[in-house]
Amino acid sequence: MANENIAQQLVQGSKNIDRMKAEIWMVVQMILGFLKDYTDVKMKMEFENDNSSWHVRYSRGKYCYMVECWVRPFLGSTGWRTAFSPLVFRVNWSVYDFESVEKVYDNLHVFVEGMLREFPELKQKIAPILKASQKFPPAQ
Repeated sequence: MANENIAQQLVQGSKNIDRMKAEIWMVVQMILGFLKDYTDVKMKMEFENDNSSWHVRYSRGKYCYMVECWVRPFLGSTGWRTAFSPLVFRVNWSVYDFESVEKVYDNLHVFVEGMLREFPELKQKIAPILKASQKFPPAQ
């Protein structure tokens, strides 16, 4: 029966969502961490595709970059809604907002590719990490 393992699917799905949240945070913090020594501050950047819009702004008061990801809303409505920001990530990403987590995760590459275009020097900084990713490739 298809429903015999529904409890196991719920457990695995919950673990996958937790993993996606952790990996989103890890990648954003990693990229921003590489910028901490840069003197070339860019006040505002935006990177988009059809599904997401990433907004990166420099906060002079906090001396750091702030990142938000907006995704298309659900149920065919128009416009965008915030799905990821430090505040949303820590406070408002409830356990019930599963779709937003997956949408942000699926579009994380838009943020990384945009940051690499804005800061070409990042390519050198991430090269050892990309090389290390080949040591233990993900299981299929």
